[in-house]
Amino acid sequence: MNIQQVAFLMPNMPTIRQKLVAAKMVENGGNMGKAMIEAGYSKAMAKNPYKLTRSKGWAEATEGILSLEKIAKIHAEMLDSVKVRKFTFPLTVSDESIRSMMEDDQIRVIYIKYLKNSKHCFFTAPDALTRIKALELAYKVKGLLNQPRDRNREEISHDDEAFVERAKC
Repeated sequence: MNIQQVAFLMPNMPTIRQKLVAAKMVENGGNMGKAMIEAGYSKAMAKNPYKLTRSKGWAEATEGILSLEKIAKIHAEMLDSVKVRKFTFPLTVSDESIRSMMEDDQIRVIYIKYLKNSKHCFFTAPDALTRIKALELAYKVKGLLNQPRDRNREEISHDDEAFVERAKC
């Protein structure tokens, strides 16, 4: 049995290098090009990661590391990510007025600190940068970001299509 016959019998199995790339991406925070080079791929291949990510073997290699369920969970968590921020008010503005001006369904006042000539209102607000970065990494690892236009649509499972449609909303 030659290599092509073996590949035909196991078309969805990830290669050792694909598994290594997936592991290296987890280690280095998602830099796919760096992970590919560390796994033994050429620099030219590392510049075109879609050649790797669109393979069925890659989908299987990343399933245990970053399944669609995990992406959905991260997505949900990141939708709620917040950052503590501070806004300064004059002493003449009452705490009640500050709270009514600042608070809404996404912003929550944590603490109002009195200073000599002003008040600092500490509050939580949505952290858009964290949300975007986490989602971008998740989509990138799954090969759902920056795919070439001629991608064969049959390579995407119905679960993947449903997830992508939900993410567009």
